[in-house]
Amino acid sequence: GASSFSGGSWGWGDGGDVGRSDSDGDLWPGHAFASDQAVIAQGTRRDGDSHLGTARASGTARFYAAGIEAGQAVILCEDFGRTVLAEAPVGAGNEVSIEFSVIGDRLSLKLDGQEVLTASDSRHARGMSGLRLGRPGTIACTNFEIREG
Repeated sequence: GASSFSGGSWGWGDGGDVGRSDSDGDLWPGHAFASDQAVIAQGTRRDGDSHLGTARASGTARFYAAGIEAGQAVILCEDFGRTVLAEAPVGAGNEVSIEFSVIGDRLSLKLDGQEVLTASDSRHARGMSGLRLGRPGTIACTNFEIREG
């Protein structure tokens, strides 16, 4: 299927989808009209400290993101400015499964199958879903899936 991206380089290599960025970068294979959605990414955080799934993205300045950033599990809202909706310390290793779901106004983050954070927000009703490196880094996903509905 078609994908959009902003920043970084995204492609297939080293046994999976690989994203690299010297600043930040986004990959959005999901379509722009999805509302209820889940992003599941299983892989290796190779470099950097910001590895996130995104949902309801309508460009580089309006989206939800969740995953691991600077040793914290986070759920974020970008709306021409960043709001941390939920955060907690996490001891995830380099091999990790990230599942970020947005159903109605409920946002949920699971790491390795365990729900670690939830939040509620209604700023973004629909948009693309995908992966995000919020800072310089590299991620390699051996399994990447988007579910709608």
